[in-house]
Amino acid sequence: MNHLAEITNPSLGTTGAGAYQGQGAAYIVQLISVLITSLLIIGSVSFVLYFLLGAISWITSSGDAKAAEAAKTKVTQATIGIFIMFAAWAVFQLVETLFGISLLSIDLSVLVL
Repeated sequence: MNHLAEITNPSLGTTGAGAYQGQGAAYIVQLISVLITSLLIIGSVSFVLYFLLGAISWITSSGDAKAAEAAKTKVTQATIGIFIMFAAWAVFQLVETLFGISLLSIDLSVLVL
């Protein structure tokens, strides 16, 4: 009795160009892949916005040491954040390469909930 295979999402549609045909475990695998990709995109956009906010604050600090230091901290935090995000992505890719597996297409059909 595989209840995971019974999971469906009616909002995805089943016909037309680009429609997703899978259900159950296949849907969950695709969902995980989309979530990871979306998080990378959101993180990259957040980095650009936070970095620009810090840079503009730094430029407009007008010699105020406290404002300049706060802006410098924003730029530093944004840079550290993007390095951590892409380091996690690199580790993810390294694990996939070393073990010859695809973490984004894990077979979840063996799970019975």
